Amino acid sequence: MSDEIIIKEYLKKVPLNHLSNSSPKIELFCREIYLKKNKKADIFVFLQGGPGFPSPRDISNSSSFKAILKQFRIVLLDQRGTGKSQKIGPELCGQMNQKEAVDFFIHHRADQIVYDLEYLRDNVFKVKKWFLLAQSYGGFITFTYLSFFPEAIKGAILCGGLPPLFQTSVKDIYGQLTSFIAKRNLEFFQAHPKDKLQVKKILILLKEDNYKLPDGGILSPERFLDIGSILGSTNGINQLHYFLDDPFLNSKEDKLSFAFVKTVIDRTSFETNPIYAVLHESIYCDGNKMVSQWAADQWLKKKSIFNPQKMPVSFYGETIRKNMFSEYRMLKPFKNIAETIAQKSDWNNLYDLNKINNNTVPIEAMVYKTDYYVNYEFSLETLKNTGNAKSWIHDTWQHDSLRTQGGNIIPKLLKRILKRI
Repeated sequence: MSDEIIIKEYLKKVPLNHLSNSSPKIELFCREIYLKKNKKADIFVFLQGGPGFPSPRDISNSSSFKAILKQFRIVLLDQRGTGKSQKIGPELCGQMNQKEAVDFFIHHRADQIVYDLEYLRDNVFKVKKWFLLAQSYGGFITFTYLSFFPEAIKGAILCGGLPPLFQTSVKDIYGQLTSFIAKRNLEFFQAHPKDKLQVKKILILLKEDNYKLPDGGILSPERFLDIGSILGSTNGINQLHYFLDDPFLNSKEDKLSFAFVKTVIDRTSFETNPIYAVLHESIYCDGNKMVSQWAADQWLKKKSIFNPQKMPVSFYGETIRKNMFSEYRMLKPFKNIAETIAQKSDWNNLYDLNKINNNTVPIEAMVYKTDYYVNYEFSLETLKNTGNAKSWIHDTWQHDSLRTQGGNIIPKLLKRILKRI
């Protein structure tokens, strides 16, 4: 049958540092998926958001991928350090000393991921050019790719993934992001005003007695507020409301239930995906002596709206806190590594602004005005200064709309980009 789906898997060895002839090798994994009738069709590489998350496994219900599979092959890359690409976990710290571990981590940014992609394109798939479909951080990788090897890209579709190319301070970037987080919290409490009291009751209990978790971690008031990342998703305001509906052991409301505490643990993935916590702020460090210095943490401490000792308080967002590496049991081994990376200033360049300004690769960008994770104004600034880039701006869709609205987004942007090839 021509509609039969073919899945191929590739596991290769690539240099940890593509710019070194003596670099050790790491494993790199990807899947190729296509309809049998399209075995020689052009390729769309999907670049997952993150950093530190593997490609999706089951795409059978994805309207986005279904639309692309009609006429293209899809390559799902597990970005280095994730999934089957020699994932980074707490085990790493038992295998390397701190200096080795820091060096290992810093070679898991967008520049090395782009070299991985070039290795796959040239040596595995042996195609001259391919398309990119990028979600969130995948868009940051795309702009690094456009800076390094634009000749390898036929076209790119980006969803919520325009990097703040013209910001030279990581702290300034997080200043804008935390302001929007506070704004979204106001919307949440306006929609569910009774939750102010619920949050207050929970925080009182956490302040009285730091909940020691079964794994040795601590559920501090701040760790509870980390759950605010929910607010960045479609229907996140209601999701957070339902999450707060039943936190107590009984009607006395004098103790949190284990079921609630476990849900808090499960809704954060910092421990299973440590790249996200350790390298997150470094994705904004584009050479030029940029240093992250716990930028989000600085703002959370500076803005009283994020202080759990005061009410009302705002939940946090995509904000990595320094104390996470003390409170999250399986992040503790990374504490000194994260500190070293937070103070690092001699980063490699990720972008070539001249190439981006003169770009000729067709780009279609989905931009969300109310994006919780990627600042709207910074996105417009990047669009304005990127050659051959067009956008579709939506007033209400959220950062995860490629997943929730893919059936509307992909056919439209696919049609637009193919007209420009």
